[in-house]
Amino acid sequence: MAVEYTESALQNAKDLIERENIQFINLQFTDIIGMVKSVTIPTSQFDECVEHGKWFDGSSIEGFARIAESDMQLIPDLETFRVIPWERGDNAGARIICRVTEPGGADFAGDPRAALIRVVEEARALGYEYMTGPELEFFLFKLSDLENVEVLPHDRSTLDG
Repeated sequence: MAVEYTESALQNAKDLIERENIQFINLQFTDIIGMVKSVTIPTSQFDECVEHGKWFDGSSIEGFARIAESDMQLIPDLETFRVIPWERGDNAGARIICRVTEPGGADFAGDPRAALIRVVEEARALGYEYMTGPELEFFLFKLSDLENVEVLPHDRSTLDG
C-alpha cells in the first residue's frame, strides 16, 4: 500500500531528524478507548516506514483484533512529526501520529482517528464545517536553572512522596 505524504512534510521531518540528532521515533496511535499506544523504531527504519508503513500485532492491543487476524499496519501522518522536548541528547526522540489499517489497506474500523476523519468528511459533504479540538493534557516540568534551561519531566510518582 502506498503511503500518502507531501514532499515538504517529508523534508521537514528529515531536517528535524538531522538537526536534533533524533535516534528513535514513536509511531503513535490511539486504542478504542482513547489510550495512546506506540511502536518505537530507530531512525534507520524511518524511510522504509514512510514508504510502506509499519506492521504490528493488533492482537496485543485491547479491543483491536483476535490472534487469527492480528496483522495491522501503522501509516504515518508526516504532518504530525514532532520532536519530544524532554528526549534530547544521546537518545533524542520524536513522535509521529499514525493511521491504523488492515492488511488490504482499508482503515481499521476500531481506529478512533480514522473514525473522526470519516465523520469530518461526511459533515463537509453535507455543507458543515466540523471543528474539533484535543482534550488538553499537561505535563509537570522541573527547570534545571534559569541560565541553562533544560526541561525535565517532573510527573513521575514515587512511593516516598
